[in-house]
Amino acid sequence: MIAYRYSDELQLLCDEYAITLVDPMKELPHTSDHATAFKELLIILMVDSRAKKFEKDIDEFFKPVSSSPRKVISKLEIHALEITVSQKDFSVGINLFREICDSSVIPADFEDRIVSIYYLLARKVITERNTEEISSAIFNLKITNPVNKLKLLTALMATANVRTPKSKYGDDHFLGITTANINKKFYHVVAAKAVELVYNWGWNPSQPLSCNVHHWIEDGSDLELLPIGLKQYVNEQMTGLDAM
Repeated sequence: MIAYRYSDELQLLCDEYAITLVDPMKELPHTSDHATAFKELLIILMVDSRAKKFEKDIDEFFKPVSSSPRKVISKLEIHALEITVSQKDFSVGINLFREICDSSVIPADFEDRIVSIYYLLARKVITERNTEEISSAIFNLKITNPVNKLKLLTALMATANVRTPKSKYGDDHFLGITTANINKKFYHVVAAKAVELVYNWGWNPSQPLSCNVHHWIEDGSDLELLPIGLKQYVNEQMTGLDAM
């Protein structure tokens, strides 16, 4: 208890009930009267308690004692997302995609539909900023099926086709693919598949796409270690780009 005006009688009463009594003027001897001491002590306590709460909140932020609940995507949300992405422009679709999918639990039965929606978004990419936005959308996308992860990366790589050259030679380095959480040893196969996807979408392969595909193939495992069929497939797709 903080005494507004300390007295021996109050002290005896507090002692009887095992209450710790605080005398503001004893804690703050520089104060001139009990009212000033009481007010200053309350201010000090308020500031200290706020500081301790802030420290506790920061500690909890970096070292949570319990996991935060995660939202599970519903069938209704996926249906609404499919309609929005198919009918609206890219900016509207990508915003809703992030709102619904970011860090959400995606039931296994819904993963294929989420991947298909991502492909629809990728086809609507028209600017370099769009490529960065669709890359960010993968960062917190909780897809567990390895094949679906590769499909997502394929669509993302294909969007490099709309990026702008950084020199007269068409150089570009699309770093966004690193957010897809895919082992780089698969890059050469996925990059070749992205080239095929660009053709299937009716796009003309660009110099930035060619530049990036070469980067990704270099980042992959040794091409010679691939099965003959896959090695031939990668070489066929690269031949089309090299002929540009």
